[in-house]
Amino acid sequence: KGFDCYIFYAVTGSIVIPDFFEFEKNCINLLGINPQILSKKKIDTVISTIESVVGEIDSECIIECNNKVSSVWGELIAKKFGCRSIIIILDEKIGSLDQGMKNFFEFKFNRKELFGAKNETFKMIFKKEVPSYYKYEIPFTCSNVVEDIESELVKKIGNRDLTIGTIGRLNKAYVWTLVNEVKKFALNHTNYKIQYIMIGDSPNNEDKTRIENLFIDVDNLELVMLGAMYPIPRSLFSKIDIFVSSAASARVSAIEKIPTITIDARDYKAIGILGVDTNNTVFRNKEAAIDISAVIENLVIEDKYK
Repeated sequence: KGFDCYIFYAVTGSIVIPDFFEFEKNCINLLGINPQILSKKKIDTVISTIESVVGEIDSECIIECNNKVSSVWGELIAKKFGCRSIIIILDEKIGSLDQGMKNFFEFKFNRKELFGAKNETFKMIFKKEVPSYYKYEIPFTCSNVVEDIESELVKKIGNRDLTIGTIGRLNKAYVWTLVNEVKKFALNHTNYKIQYIMIGDSPNNEDKTRIENLFIDVDNLELVMLGAMYPIPRSLFSKIDIFVSSAASARVSAIEKIPTITIDARDYKAIGILGVDTNNTVFRNKEAAIDISAVIENLVIEDKYK
C-alpha cells in the first residue's frame, strides 16, 4: 500500500530469510525489556536509535507490535511522535498480566487497535467471553515456505521404518514435551528404526544440546536437526511419514499432504490430525486431550486413520 517498512527486533540470532537481511543491524536488545523498569535515559536511547533508522516519524506512521512488552514500547513511541500503534499478538500464551497491562489491553481493544489474539488468548487476557463482533484474523497474502529447490542436505537423508518430522522453533514451550513423547514412542517400539527430523532453530544453543542429549541412549532413533531452513525443499516431505507441529508450522506439512498431528499450546497434548479429525492448530475445541505418543501409535501402529 505504499508504506516503507522497517523491522526492529530484540533477540540476537541469525536471519535466514533473505528479504530481511537489510534489517540485520536493527537488533535492539532493550526492546525485549518492559520499559516500565528502564531508566529514562535508556528509553530515550532506544527511541533515538529507531528514529535514526526510520527518519522522520509523523502521524502517517503505523507501529505494529507483536507481544505484550513490545506493545508498551509501541505506545511510548506513538505518544512521542503522535502516530498510531497497533497490537497484533503472535504469542499463543500471553503469560501473566498485572492490572496495569490488563487495563492497557482493554484500552487498545476499545480503540480497535488490538488484533491477532485467538479467542482462547482473548479469554486469557480479559477473563471474559469473546464479543461476537471481535475478529482476530490477520490473513496471510501468500505462502512461500516450501519451494521446488535442489538440496544436497535432503539428498543425504536416508529411509527408515518410520520418519517423524517437526517444523518450528526449538525454544517454543511445547517442544520439550514433544521430544519426550517421540522418545517414549521409540522406546515402546524398539523393533522400528526411527528417524526424527527437526526443522527449526533457537537463539539459545542450550535448547539444541538438551534435545540431542535426550536421544543419546535411544538406539533405534536417529535425530536429524536441520536447523532453520528457508525455503524448505519440497523433496524433503517425500522422506517424512508424519509430522508433529503446532500453529502455522503444522499447516506447512498438511498442505504438502503429509499426516500432521497438531499440539495444544496450553497443555502440550495432541489435538488430532489436521484436516482429518481437527482443523485446529493451536487450541482444541471439543477434541479429546491425548498424549502425542498415543496419537502417533494410533496413526502408525494401529492404523486407525487408514
